[in-house]
Formats: sequence, structure tokens, C-alpha cells
Amino acid sequence: MEQSNWIADEKGHFSKTLTVLFFNEDTLLLPALNIPLRNGDTLQTNTLDLVVKATPSPDDLNDMAPIKDIHREASDWTDYLPWVIGILAVMALLWLLYFLTLKRQKARLLSRSIALPPHELALKKLDALKQKNWIATGQVKEHYAELTDILREYLEKRFEVPALESTTQETVQALQGLEFPNSLIAPLQQLLEEADLAKFARSIPEKSFYESSFSLARQLVLDTQPIILDNPETNPQ
Repeated sequence: MEQSNWIADEKGHFSKTLTVLFFNEDTLLLPALNIPLRNGDTLQTNTLDLVVKATPSPDDLNDMAPIKDIHREASDWTDYLPWVIGILAVMALLWLLYFLTLKRQKARLLSRSIALPPHELALKKLDALKQKNWIATGQVKEHYAELTDILREYLEKRFEVPALESTTQETVQALQGLEFPNSLIAPLQQLLEEADLAKFARSIPEKSFYESSFSLARQLVLDTQPIILDNPETNPQ
């Protein structure tokens, strides 16, 4: 129910509009309305009887007025706003995943780049590997996996070839034509192939290969390290 304020006309009559919505037939009695006067008195209106009757409907349904179609709004660009926001959110999520993946890859590459020349880092890692003495505890696969990783990491940093992600044959081919000495190609290939057998075929190389592989890996690093004229320790006369 809604009602307006009291409104006075030119003749001094007051009126108020009441809007009421009924859903069932009924008889209602509206009580008297109080009208306050300026002098403080109050007047009352008469009570009002209301009789609510339902809208008559025909006995035959065919006589009923046709049902009107839904009034449809004209399409607006805001109708597609939820779809646009959803697509942008998915694209932002994919970009975030790509950015995080790229960041992790850069972090892994950065972790490989320790502030030491490649040859010094490789020699330190070879010494540390020898101290572990994994062969004595039967960890043959782990030993040769780390040995080749050290050597491949050195070759990748020193000669800028993808040795860590390449096969032995691909690594050897990539080194040919670079500063890597041709005389060391065959020994390097033999070392990597023997180590690959130990890693992937679980074959156990001869005991003599354990010492010779260490010596060969160390010699490969020493023979291919960059020449620094002001460092006599790395350039023996």
C-alpha cells in the first residue's frame, strides 16, 4: 500500500491518494483518517467501505485475450560484460602461469651460473665428487650421472653448446669446428658413452675406468680452459 501527502485545492479541500493492491475478493473497511489542523485540533474523515471483486473471466478459454509476448530489451554492450571479464581473467591467469614458468627457468639457469670461471667450478665439483666415493658404496649410476653432468655443464658454459640437453653424439658434433681440440673429441666421446651405459643400461664399467674417467675429465677441463696470461697457475709453462 502506498499513500501520498495531503494536498489542498483552491477551495480548501484536502485530498490524499491511496494505492492498494488486492489479490483476493473481499470487503474491507478503511478506518477514519486523522487530519491535523493548524490550531492543534484534529478532524476525522468518514470510514469507507471497499468491495474487492475479481476480474471476470469467460467460461470459454478461447474468449480470453491472447497472451502477450515478453517485451524484450534491445541488446547492449553491457550484456556481454561478464563474458569479457571472464575471458580477460582466463588470459591473465595463463599469462601469470607463463610468467612464473619463465621465471623458474631463468632461476634454474641463474643457479648454474656461479661467480666462478667454468673451468674452476668444474674442477671443484670433480674434487667434491671424488670425496663422496660413491663407487665404494655401490652407487655407480649416481656417480657417473654426476660426473657427466659436471663435464656437460662445463662444455655448455665454456663453448656455448647445449650439452646438458643433448645426447653424446649431438654434443660431440656441436663441439666440432669450435675451439675444442680435435684430439680430445674421441676421448670425450668414449668417456660419455661409457658413463651413459652405467647410467641407463646399469652396466658396471671396469674398475680401471673409475680412475681413468676422473683423470680424463680433469684433463679435458685443463686442456680446454681459456688462456689467461696474467694467471700463471692456470697457464703452466
